[in-house]
Amino acid sequence: MLSKVFSLAIHPLFFWYGVGVLLGRLGRRCASQVIETVHS
Repeated sequence: MLSKVFSLAIHPLFFWYGVGVLLGRLGRRCASQVIETVHS
């Protein structure tokens, strides 16, 4: 019972962590492209 509650509580954390990492990578890539175009 406790393990089921723990797994249900932990899965969204991993999901949102993965979403945050993907958004961070995309944001960094877009930011670097914008900086390159602004400087050039």
